[in-house]
Formats: sequence, C-alpha cells, structure tokens
Amino acid sequence: MQSVTFNIVVGIVTGLITATVLLIIKSIFFSSFLPWYRQVMYRGLKIEGSWHSISRAQKVLIEINQACEKLTGKATVLLAKDNFPESTRQNLEIDDIRTFDVKGEISERFVSLQLKHTDRSRLGVVNYLLQVDGDGTKLAGKANWYAPLGSGIHSGSETFYRDEARAQRSMEREQVEDSVSYLELEAIEESEIEDAVSSEENETNKQSKADA
Repeated sequence: MQSVTFNIVVGIVTGLITATVLLIIKSIFFSSFLPWYRQVMYRGLKIEGSWHSISRAQKVLIEINQACEKLTGKATVLLAKDNFPESTRQNLEIDDIRTFDVKGEISERFVSLQLKHTDRSRLGVVNYLLQVDGDGTKLAGKANWYAPLGSGIHSGSETFYRDEARAQRSMEREQVEDSVSYLELEAIEESEIEDAVSSEENETNKQSKADA
C-alpha cells in the first residue's frame, strides 16, 4: 500500500516538474528565442534611433525602439516660448516640456505613430503618418493633434530628420522662404497700386484734354 502511495506521489511530482519545465521552455521560446529569430530574419527598413523636428513654436525629439515592424519609444516636446509675442507668451497655459509614450508600426516605407501624454491626468494625443524619404534619414508626412492652446484638433505637414542640425537648417530655410514670399507679396501689391494710380492719372489727363 505504501509503495502504491509512493508511486502516486512520485508520479504527481514528476508531472508537476515536467509541466513546469515545459512552461519555462515555452516562455523562453516565445519571449526570447522567437523575437530574436524574427529580428535576425527581418529584412525591412530600420528606423530606430532619434528623430528631430524643429519649428518656430516647438522642438520635437522622438526616440524610437524597433522590434521588426513594431515601434515603441518616447517623445519630448520643448515649447519655444521665446518665439511667441510677449502678450501671447504671458497667457500660455502649457508646460514648457511635455513627454509622450510612442507606439506604432512600419510597413514597407510607411510609418504610423501614435503619441499619448505620459501624464494620464493631462490631455495630449498626436498621430503621424509618415514615409521614409531620400536616403532614409528623413521622415515626411502628415500629423493630426489635439492643441491645448486652442482646445481643438488640428492637422498639418510634419518632417523629421535624424540629424538635429539638418532639422534646424530646414526650419531656417522655411523662415527665409516665408520672408521672401512676404516681400514678393508686398512688391506685387505696391506694383498694383502704382499701376492703378498711373492708370487713374492717365484717365484724368485724357479727360482734361477732352474738356480743353
């Protein structure tokens, strides 16, 4: 009787040990070996690392970690308050630095990212749909986001660069182009005014000659 009981206990213990070992092997396979194997076999684009976007209003740094097509990371948004008018700057009810959790995917050369504020008590959502441009050091596309200053949802174009200096040069070039466009617009308006004045003077002269 004792030998039967002993055999039953040994069988149960052996079964538990076997099940535990199998669970450990399964866990190691799915959590370590399989991701490693997929990473080794992955032949798609790799965009992990730091990406920079600079505008007059803010600087954005996105740090991406990549596991095959899955993307995660952190984003930091630095508000450029010095570029706002003094009257606007005093009424800015927004943090100078905001941080976001990043999740997304890459498919072919298209990148989708979703940013959510790390502080769950604060509102902050940004979505990007970007494509890898040029030699792989530029991400360009569209974004939509919740703007806390205006309490509304906005959208617009967005470009990120691997090199922060290149992002800075891009912003400066856009400022120059905007200035040139404004000067050209002023020149066109002045030319139109001069043409209108000249035309009016010609009409006046013709009328004076006719009256004479």
